Amino acid sequence: MTLAPVLCLVPAYKPDRLALEASLASLLRQTQPTDIMLIDDGSPEPIERLHGSLAGVEILRLENNGGITRALSRGVEEALRRGYGHVARLDVGDIAYPERMARQLIHMQANPHLGLLGCRARVHDETGKTLFIHGVTGGPDAVAAYLKRNAAFKHSSFMLSAEALRRYGNYDTRYRLAQDYELALRLSQHLGVDCLDTVLIDYEQSATGLSARHRQTQLRMRLKAQWQHKSFDGPSAGGMLRTLATLAVPAALAARLSQRNWAMKKRPA
Repeated sequence: MTLAPVLCLVPAYKPDRLALEASLASLLRQTQPTDIMLIDDGSPEPIERLHGSLAGVEILRLENNGGITRALSRGVEEALRRGYGHVARLDVGDIAYPERMARQLIHMQANPHLGLLGCRARVHDETGKTLFIHGVTGGPDAVAAYLKRNAAFKHSSFMLSAEALRRYGNYDTRYRLAQDYELALRLSQHLGVDCLDTVLIDYEQSATGLSARHRQTQLRMRLKAQWQHKSFDGPSAGGMLRTLATLAVPAALAARLSQRNWAMKKRPA
């Protein structure tokens, strides 16, 4: 079997049927040939049994629910074992625009120093209303500086170099709920990490999502990653202080402040 240049990992545990179908359909519409691996993270009722074989989608079934970090790690292991050159990511409920994989792959191939590339995201609520555009642009230096504070782009926009994963490691299961942030921060210390100044995904911000339900744990894991990858400079220390301060801020207030901050930033043309 001929491999596509990109394998996109879609981790799932008891996914909503309509959300799953919408996300997978967006990947099947890519202008760049993309292989799709749906990782069933030990759902009580196997996804394949509930949804059928899902034409064009490979299902990797994990017998026990080990959490999203382990599921992603297992998917990366498979991608590297099979020889894929790039590994992408999409969460159930998020939508990849048709040209997403093509534009990211072209940019990564033209810039082989990059280990990770994201893109800007249209962040919306459960009704579909646009809240803001998320994603730090300005090149690898700007992205690396921002990563010392927080995530520079949404995890559903990740495209990773397989060579970077081989050299600098897979998702780290010690950083539950902050695995994408830790990986981006780690890679930024060795390779370029960048974000396309183009909106190529829709990202749902849900009050019932993992980040909202486990906010305190995620922030503590973010702080752990910042400490692990600290550098002795102002931005690194400032990032840790910012995370500590955020831990003390009520979730609703923190969400409003973040939304207002991103809404004030320049939108891409």
